[in-house]
Amino acid sequence: MIREAIWLNCWPNNLIYGGLRLFRRPRPVAVLFWIYAVVWTVLLLVPEPGRFFFLPISPPSDIDYSTVPIDKIAHAGGYFVFMLLAGAAFNSEPAGIALAWLVSASAAHGAITELLQLAIPPREGDWADVVTDVAGVGLGTLAWWLLRRFMSKPSRAERDVRP
Repeated sequence: MIREAIWLNCWPNNLIYGGLRLFRRPRPVAVLFWIYAVVWTVLLLVPEPGRFFFLPISPPSDIDYSTVPIDKIAHAGGYFVFMLLAGAAFNSEPAGIALAWLVSASAAHGAITELLQLAIPPREGDWADVVTDVAGVGLGTLAWWLLRRFMSKPSRAERDVRP
């Protein structure tokens, strides 16, 4: 039986060494997660992230942005998607990473990017953004758990039970 390395389940090679499969082909959702993770991290760390959105129109000027927390909505939504993709990419049977590790790593990513923003001149790190990041991770975790619970196939033991 070939043992699989748990944390290497998204690398692109199939390398078997001494009966141990070191790498296996990535699942498409793992590739999507890594692309999203790189783009999201870049957007969090560039001096002016608005320049990456080449919109032909400028944002409406009649909206009072002090009352609409666009920044917090973006942080929570970004980490919501980050956690959904992380769960889909790495928390699957049989060799999945525990959900607690994914939550911890995602929350740490949010905190580290906020700390790094302190060193980027026009950006400013904010503890409220860290709290919002963790809230987005929590909502993404809840959504992943609900999706996994209600969309998974019943186990053989559950199917064989007859009333």
